[in-house]
Amino acid sequence: MKDINLLKVGRAVSGKEGELARKIKVASFLLLIVYCLLVAGALSFWLILQGESDQIVKKIDYQEQRLKDLEPVESQQTFLKQRLSSLVPLLTEEAPDYQAVLSRLESFASEGVILNQLDLTRQGELNCGGIAANAVVFADFLERLLADDELSEKVKLSSSSRQEDGSYDFSLFLDVKI
Repeated sequence: MKDINLLKVGRAVSGKEGELARKIKVASFLLLIVYCLLVAGALSFWLILQGESDQIVKKIDYQEQRLKDLEPVESQQTFLKQRLSSLVPLLTEEAPDYQAVLSRLESFASEGVILNQLDLTRQGELNCGGIAANAVVFADFLERLLADDELSEKVKLSSSSRQEDGSYDFSLFLDVKI
C-alpha cells in the first residue's frame, strides 16, 4: 500500500498548470484588493454621510429654536398689524373743517355769551359749555342755534343753571354737519 501525504509542501507545478495557478493567485489577490478598496470606500462614504446628517440635524434644531424664539415677536407683529389696519381708515379720512364749524358757532354767540368748553369729534359730535350773561342773551343764543340748519340738525341742551349773579352756566350737545 502506498501512503498519501496530503500535507505535501512544495509540490512543483510546471507548464500550463503552473502558469494558470500563478494567474489565479494574482487575479484573486487583485480581486481581494479591489474588494477591500470598495468596502473602504463604502465605509468612508457612510461616515461622511453620517457626519453631514448630524450637521443637518444640528442646523434644523438651531432653526427650530430660532423659530420658537421668534413666535412672541410674530404674535406682537400680528397684533400691531391689526391695530394699524384699524388706524388706516382714520388716517386716510380727510380731516373735517373744524375752523368753519367753530367760526359759525362763534358767530351765534353774542357779546354776553362766553364759550369755555368745546369738544368736537371726527364724527361731528360737539359738546359745548359756556356762560351767558343773562337769560335774554342765553335765549337769543339758543334761538340762533336752533334756527340754523347748516350747522346742526340736532341741538340738545344738556344742562343749564342760573348763578347768583344772574348769569347762566350751560352745556349743549350738537350733531354738527362736517
